[in-house]
Amino acid sequence: MSDQAAIDRGMKAQMQALRDALSAGKPRLGWKIGINDPKMLARLELDAPVIGWLAGDRALRSGDVYTARPGTRVALEAEVAIRVGGGGAIAGTAPALELVNYSLPADSFEGILAHDVFHDAVVLGRETLPVPIVEDTWPHVTCNGTEVAQRDPSFAVLQPAPMIRHVAATLARYGECLETGDWVILGTLIRPIPVHPGDRFVADFGPLGRVAVTIGG
Repeated sequence: MSDQAAIDRGMKAQMQALRDALSAGKPRLGWKIGINDPKMLARLELDAPVIGWLAGDRALRSGDVYTARPGTRVALEAEVAIRVGGGGAIAGTAPALELVNYSLPADSFEGILAHDVFHDAVVLGRETLPVPIVEDTWPHVTCNGTEVAQRDPSFAVLQPAPMIRHVAATLARYGECLETGDWVILGTLIRPIPVHPGDRFVADFGPLGRVAVTIGG
C-alpha cells in the first residue's frame, strides 16, 4: 500500500542527495523512470512510475568499461533514453543501458526512493533524431555473443512526451526542475540481467541503434 508521507520523505532525501552531489562538483545528467511494470504499480497502489536521478559521474559511452564497486550486486537493464529540448520538447533519442545496484538498502519503499531507485550508472548510445517508440521485439540483448534477453511485454513502453510532463511535475513537487539538455531513461524493457566481470553486453534497439558495455573486475 502506498504511503504518501513515506514517498515524500524518500523523494526529499533523494533530491537532497542530488543537491549534495551537484554542490560537490559532480555533473548533472538527468533522470530515470522507475517501475514501469503495471502489475507492480498496482501492488504498490501507485498511479504513475517513480523517478530517480542519473549520476553524471557514472555516465558511460557505448563501448566503455563499467567497473562494479566491491561488494555490490549489479544487474543490467535496457532502456530508451530521450534528451530534453527547449520547452520540454524531445531533442533526441538514444539506446541506453542502466546498471542497477541491488546492494543498496531496500527494506522499505521510502529507502528505495531515498537511495535513487537502485541507480548506479548509465550507458548512452549514439543520439539520433526523435523516432517513434513503438511496441516491438527490440531490444535484443546479447552477452558474450549469446542472446540473453529481448523485450519483455510485461513492462510498459512509456512514451516520451507524457513522461517528460510526469518528470517535470514530480520534480516541481520536490523543489527541482527539468532542464534543457537533461536525459531521461524511460524504464527497463527487459528483466534485469545479473552482470559478472568479463561480460560484454550488446543491446540492439532496431531503429534506435545499438549500445554496448563491458563489465570490468
